[in-house]
Amino acid sequence: MILDSVRMSKYEQAISKVVKSTDHVVDIGAGLGPLALMASKRTKNKVVAVEYIKELADLARTLLDPNEIDVLNTRSYDVNLKNIPDVIVTETIGPIGPEENIVELSYDIKNKYPSIRDFIPGRLKLIAQAARSEIVSLQKNKHIDTVIGFSDLSENRFFLTNLLDSYYCDQIYQGDMSDGKSLGDKQLIVEYILGATKSSEFSVDLIFPTDQNWNVINIFFSADMGAGITLSNYFELPLTHWLHSYICRPESKKNKLRIEYDSNVNQFEIKWY
Repeated sequence: MILDSVRMSKYEQAISKVVKSTDHVVDIGAGLGPLALMASKRTKNKVVAVEYIKELADLARTLLDPNEIDVLNTRSYDVNLKNIPDVIVTETIGPIGPEENIVELSYDIKNKYPSIRDFIPGRLKLIAQAARSEIVSLQKNKHIDTVIGFSDLSENRFFLTNLLDSYYCDQIYQGDMSDGKSLGDKQLIVEYILGATKSSEFSVDLIFPTDQNWNVINIFFSADMGAGITLSNYFELPLTHWLHSYICRPESKKNKLRIEYDSNVNQFEIKWY
């Protein structure tokens, strides 16, 4: 996280505007604690950093001042806090959005401590937009050609190409599509109110333009950090460590897409029709 200047800057801006000097702040999924450190500079109270992975928690204790930040090696689901938190800061956002359980973690902590005033971020939207990217097209063709090259049935190239194209286009990938050009309107997939939305599961059907120009769907998140600050991995914005998430359009030129997310196994299912 600390190497991602875009992400660090957005969180620092939000924390500086949302956190008050009297606030009790908890950082969930703290890692090495950069967000807890930011918060400690805004409040006179000790910040709590919750980190489940022992090695990260141990290293965070070495790096951070124990007089300002208390590092707890536990799950947020199991934490018992001495002081009721005013602000929850969390960076448990996956490349697509909900995969690191940000929705469920936020709901659970809010259920324990209903008086929490702010979450950073407070809302998380998943959005889809059709686009044209030559980088994505080249990557897909390279992948299919490589697989065909290892096949004993490579002489039946037409059959294998169509089969592999179908499989390839039923997955969500992360990569670079910064050369992309948006085609069509942005479509809301789902919106989560962190602390209020209980589950991140969803199923949605999307319809995109029928023209032949676009070849990829950018699936991106938009996180409302508060005070008018937004963090996103949209492909027209500066690249972050989340890269760009996308679904390739099949060569059959289908334009209807169903996306389902199962929060129990953190798995997406993609179906073109």
